Amino acid sequence: MSNPVMHFVINVYKAKSARKFYQRLFGWKIAPVDPKMMHYAEIKRTGKGGIAGGIAGTNSRGVTMYVGVKNIEAALKKARKLGGKVTRKVMDIPGDGRIGWFRDPAGNEIGLWSK
Repeated sequence: MSNPVMHFVINVYKAKSARKFYQRLFGWKIAPVDPKMMHYAEIKRTGKGGIAGGIAGTNSRGVTMYVGVKNIEAALKKARKLGGKVTRKVMDIPGDGRIGWFRDPAGNEIGLWSK
């Protein structure tokens, strides 16, 4: 598959209780990325299959998937041309690439990830 889903983030109001819920439900290994960023925790990929993810304490709901692309700016331009709307500025993730976001015409927020 070209442009595979690379990562996901579950958006919740209460990150700490959500971490406990998903750890107990699925046995996921979940840990804060940085003690200063208690609103975000990484869901570690363990075993075979699947992808890593995260839990983010935000004011929004739902799951954001991150699609791997070669060029974020080109993908955002194409999304706009097809009726999507860019929702946030492209952001560098030190040592891990860049991410950007758009909403599709139905209102779903999708993340883009480029290494």
